[in-house]
Amino acid sequence: MFSDPLVLAQYEEDTIDKDGTKHKKGDYKLNDEGTYYYETLGGRSPIGKQVLSSLDTLTVDGTKLNKYDFFDSDDIEKSVKGVIAKNVATLIPMFVGGPIGTVYSTALIAREMAKSLPMLYGMTTALFSDSETPKWMNTIAAMGDKFTSGTSDYAKEHTFSIENFGNLISDVAL
Repeated sequence: MFSDPLVLAQYEEDTIDKDGTKHKKGDYKLNDEGTYYYETLGGRSPIGKQVLSSLDTLTVDGTKLNKYDFFDSDDIEKSVKGVIAKNVATLIPMFVGGPIGTVYSTALIAREMAKSLPMLYGMTTALFSDSETPKWMNTIAAMGDKFTSGTSDYAKEHTFSIENFGNLISDVAL
């Protein structure tokens, strides 16, 4: 859960592989079977990378249980029922009150601060020097992304989708 965040493997610079194929910076890498794979972030900047959400790994892809996992968003598209269930499950703890609402709210604030503080650090230090953001700070930013729910491929490619609209509603409500 708190291990080094995983990101979809990408080339860090323009390169030519051993087969003579050219790859541009940001292109996704393929494993020996020809599929995309994840690698540890290793202190690199998470900007421009797709961090694997811990909610996408609650169930194994392709299993019967995965079919009903409404938090899982690493598929091609998400059903309307899944979008509604995910947003209801995201919002309910806020309205429960008592210690559950307090702990949930605190966790949400911590997640967003983990994503924001490294960015603010980078902006501030860029005003005075050309120093790189420390590796530990990149890891903190990626941990914030790790605990943020993912988005289906369809929603990433289509701005006006039910999933994006549902995510907007829950983001505004939180």
